[in-house]
Amino acid sequence: MGIFSSAAKEPPVPYLETDDDDVDEEFQGPLNKAIVMLYSYVGTGCHGLQYNINQLTIETFLFRALGKAKLIPKDAYLNLNKIRWHEASRTDVGVHAATQTLSFRVHLADGIKAFEVCKMIQENMPPASPITVHAVIFSQNFNAQRFADGRRYQYLMPLHTFKEQTKEHLQFINETILPHFVGTKNYHNYTKRISAKSESAIRTIWKFEISEPFKLNREQYVCWTIHGQSFMLNQIRKMIATALCVSYGLLSIDNLDKTFTEERWALSKLPGDGLFLDKVEYTAWKKKNGNKPGNDVEFETFRPSVEKWKNDVLYPSITSHVAKTDLFRIWVNTVMKEFPPVPQDDNRAESEGKRRRKKNQNE
Repeated sequence: MGIFSSAAKEPPVPYLETDDDDVDEEFQGPLNKAIVMLYSYVGTGCHGLQYNINQLTIETFLFRALGKAKLIPKDAYLNLNKIRWHEASRTDVGVHAATQTLSFRVHLADGIKAFEVCKMIQENMPPASPITVHAVIFSQNFNAQRFADGRRYQYLMPLHTFKEQTKEHLQFINETILPHFVGTKNYHNYTKRISAKSESAIRTIWKFEISEPFKLNREQYVCWTIHGQSFMLNQIRKMIATALCVSYGLLSIDNLDKTFTEERWALSKLPGDGLFLDKVEYTAWKKKNGNKPGNDVEFETFRPSVEKWKNDVLYPSITSHVAKTDLFRIWVNTVMKEFPPVPQDDNRAESEGKRRRKKNQNE
């Protein structure tokens, strides 16, 4: 039996059409090495990052590859504390990552180098895996989630989503609307089931801006950049959607500011298809550890590899999906315009939320 099999009499097999015989049944090795891994993935078709026994997720592919490579027990997903598994940032359904950072413990024979571990993991990925592993380093006592003190997300969006497709209009949004999101504010209206009085609703945003238009797949696109300390579920998608509502005249600047008060507001969210995690920052960790071995937890030397992956894999995937589904025009006409931001009292909030979710094709 695997070392974690006591957590369940018959551990379920991860949801993936792969022959289970190629995963080691009798993992015997000690978890003797702490590693940090930088990887990218396309989230289209996956039910988010976190493992789910009944659905295909990014971690489904990870656990298969790591188990097949005999780096972790095949049933490790039953007790992640045993392997000290920590992802830097969880992503939702359909959301991508250019730089996801993962720390965990593995079994390694003596003498194996970090680049060899990276190769082992990538070579054992199941067919059609959406994951690209860029690098692995050895780093003791590092927690990819706990020590992250900054995250930069980006959102790729076709220019036709905007009310006006001009540089002047984008400049208006950048200079007049987006600064209202910057700073330390109460974002309880921008996520699910969080009270306005909860400390977890307080989030700090350092930067929120839109790029100039550029061409992808024969169409003009822009890239939103959101840089902050940490984010809640749906927060970024609701931030961008609400900013668009202001630009369309569906919400005033004064009422935008009210969404950061204790008032309850119903806010729509954008589809996750254009959103991706672009960078995770470990400023305090790097300052504390200096040039010690294993300190390059931001993988700066591998940034060119990440940028190449974005241009060769991620951008074509997003633009192809947009071209096939026309999802942004649909969202503007059937979600944003039909369900503009509105204040809610406590009695109406739950029923209004249910009505929106039923109508919103992207929920």
